[in-house]
Amino acid sequence: MVFAELAEVEKRFEALEIETLRTSYIKSKPIYENRARLIKQIPGFWPTVLQSDHVPAAIESSIQSCDPQILNSLKAVEVARFEVDDDPEHGDPRNFKIVFEFDSGPFLEDKVLEKKFWYRRSNDGWAGLVSEPVRIRWKLNADPTLGLLDIAVDAYEERLKGSGMIGTSQGNKRSSTESSYDGVGAHSRLVNALEDSDAHSISLFAFFGYCGRNVTAEESAEAMMDQSPSRQDGSGNVAPEWKQSVSEGSIKSLIQNPSHLDSDDEDPLALEIFPAGEEVANALCEDIFPNALRYYAQASEQEVWQPGSESDLESGDVEDHDGHVSNSSSEVEERPRKRQR
Repeated sequence: MVFAELAEVEKRFEALEIETLRTSYIKSKPIYENRARLIKQIPGFWPTVLQSDHVPAAIESSIQSCDPQILNSLKAVEVARFEVDDDPEHGDPRNFKIVFEFDSGPFLEDKVLEKKFWYRRSNDGWAGLVSEPVRIRWKLNADPTLGLLDIAVDAYEERLKGSGMIGTSQGNKRSSTESSYDGVGAHSRLVNALEDSDAHSISLFAFFGYCGRNVTAEESAEAMMDQSPSRQDGSGNVAPEWKQSVSEGSIKSLIQNPSHLDSDDEDPLALEIFPAGEEVANALCEDIFPNALRYYAQASEQEVWQPGSESDLESGDVEDHDGHVSNSSSEVEERPRKRQR
C-alpha cells in the first residue's frame, strides 16, 4: 500500500514537472528567438561561450585540441523541444533537438548539424535520453573523429537492419522483410576502432555519434503506461503526460534493490564512441543554451548590458535568466583556468 501511494506521489510530481517545462518553453520561445537575432550581431559569440573556462566539466573535458578551429566557425546554436512545437498541448517537452549552424570554412561541407534526443524509460527502471547517430560530411582530411563517427553510423544502421527495424526518428518501425544480418561488418569495425582509439582524445564532434541505451519507443511506452483512475484531467480522460510515469513496481524495486542498475551485465554503452553524450546534451540544453549570455560575459571579461543600475555594470555583476546575481570578475579569479590546448 505504501509503495502504491509513493508511486502515485511520484507520478503527480512528474506530471507537474512536465507541464511546467512545457509551459515555460512555450512562453520563453519568442524571447530566445529575439536573443538569437541579437547574438548574430556579435562576432564569435558561440565559440567564446563553448570555450569559456566556466562551462560544465562535461563540455570542457570533451573539447580536444582539434576542435577549437572548427568551433570557431560556429555562428548559432538552438535548442528546440520539437514535440511541443508540433503539439503545444500534449507534446513531451523532455524530447529536444540541438541545432548547430556553421559559417563556410575548410572543415565542414554541412552548414547545419542537428541532433535529436528522446526521453525513454525501460522496463528495468532506467530512464534517460536516447538518440540516433548523425553522419557529418567533412571536407577532405578534415574529420576530427578520424572516421570513427562514420563507422558508428554504419554500425547503427547495420544493427537496425539486423533487428528488422527502420530507423526513422526513433519510430522503430518493423521491416516487412527478413534480414540476413550476421553480426559482422560495421559492428566489427566499430569494436576494432574503439579498441584502437584513446577515449580521452576523441573529438567533441563524436558527440553526434551518441545513441544511448537501446530502448525502443514501444518498450518505453509500455514502461510508462501504468495508469490509474486518479490520473485524469478535468474532462475525466487520462492526461497523456500522466501516462508517462513510473510504476508502483519500479518504485518498490528501486527502494528494495537500488543497485540493480549497476549489475555486472553487459555495459549498454560499451560500443558508444562518445559515452558522455547524454551528459553533454543535458549540459547544452539545460545550462549552456539558457545561460549563454552569462558564459559569454565571463569568458570575454567585458561588460555586457543587463537590466539594472550602472553601478551593477561597473562592478561586473551579471544577472542570469533566473534572476541570480553573480560577480563575473571575481568568479574568473576564483575558477581554475582551463587546460591549455
